[in-house]
Amino acid sequence: MAAGENYVLSGEDDLTGELIEDPLIAAQLWVGGEELTLNFASIKNMLTKLQELRAEGKAARVIFVHDRNNGWKLFAENSFFVQNGEEISAFLLEKDAQAFANEVGSSVMGFRALQQSQQAMALPQ
Repeated sequence: MAAGENYVLSGEDDLTGELIEDPLIAAQLWVGGEELTLNFASIKNMLTKLQELRAEGKAARVIFVHDRNNGWKLFAENSFFVQNGEEISAFLLEKDAQAFANEVGSSVMGFRALQQSQQAMALPQ
């Protein structure tokens, strides 16, 4: 586990160019046909890029997020999510997600529901 510190996500967000300052809310996206992952300062930025890639006909090979409580790297499709304002947090365990959701007055959702929610927010009103 100590060696895992060498894999903490850092650098610049591949969507906005902002610095990745909090690896607990960062995300990665591996696009089919590409050798390297794209890194994002937030799950929201990753979802925005994912929508752009899909509009271009590209597919994500793997999507990674990090558990807000311990930083473990998780597969997004197997994680639980809580949105608190603009910030989206991922959790390995549903009970941890529910505890955080209760704390911030939100609800827990899976990755598919999170994507649908973000797509709906992106539609012109």
